[in-house]
Amino acid sequence: MERTWRLPGAYATWTVTLTTTPAEGAIEPFNDDWPADTLDRVGEQFIDAANLLECQRLLEEHSRRGTIVG
Repeated sequence: MERTWRLPGAYATWTVTLTTTPAEGAIEPFNDDWPADTLDRVGEQFIDAANLLECQRLLEEHSRRGTIVG
């Protein structure tokens, strides 16, 4: 299973790919039927993290200029 999330931002295009594969040394058959809502939460966390990084960059730039308002 593989899911990819892509988020175009102001400073970067953010992409993360989640891939599931059998555990190393696994003996049992690989069960790759993860619920969609579980995987969606991973994507939401990635988007939140990328947004926070973009906000941090914006605040750093405004801080160097001495203003937060345009």
